[in-house]
Amino acid sequence: MARKASLESLLVRRYGQSVLQPAFNHLSHERLMEASHKCMQDAARSRQPRTEVVATRLLESPVTYKSWESEHGSLMRNVAAERLPAAQREALLSASFSLIHRKALFEYMRERNVRSPQREVLLQHFFPQRDVTDSVRAEHQQYVRSAASYMCVEHVGRDLMFDVLFETPLEEYEEIYHEYFYAHCDQIVATKSTLSLPADMLAGMKNRVSEWRKALLALTQSQSGTWRRPKF
Repeated sequence: MARKASLESLLVRRYGQSVLQPAFNHLSHERLMEASHKCMQDAARSRQPRTEVVATRLLESPVTYKSWESEHGSLMRNVAAERLPAAQREALLSASFSLIHRKALFEYMRERNVRSPQREVLLQHFFPQRDVTDSVRAEHQQYVRSAASYMCVEHVGRDLMFDVLFETPLEEYEEIYHEYFYAHCDQIVATKSTLSLPADMLAGMKNRVSEWRKALLALTQSQSGTWRRPKF
């Protein structure tokens, strides 16, 4: 219980005032998509290598762009369906979590430089019914679409909703999720000579992810700076 209380106190100190941001009017689906399209155009000229690569690959392929637009449009439709600002914030934050999770597998393979046979073991674990070559292609395409949408939701949350939860707090959540997910993937591709991570340690990392997600979602529902403690 002490560890949970400590997490609550930390989030209160850091982000408890984040709800005291300028109010925003309801964001329609049209407005959300307009902002997202502009975000992609700006990203393609950003001169930030990874950001620019994702946007360029999206914009240069009509098929990929159409697929992204459909997926992203569905995410933004869920946000637009909410009528209250707090509910729109929560829906957008939930979408952010989903996008972080979707792009994590490709990021793991890229950052860990995963090659055969570990790559085959990893992909077969997550996609047992899919051919490995098809899995690699599908994961790359999903990464491009998810990374593009993630840029857009960050922009909407920060610049249209005026919510600092979409800055450092979301970055910290992504770090915590990567810590857990990368450890999980390390276990999947581990050889007999690799030290195994204790199951309770991995479970603890997963629980920490869940705690942070619930706490940040609770902050979107705070009114006038009042912290609503999540029931961990």
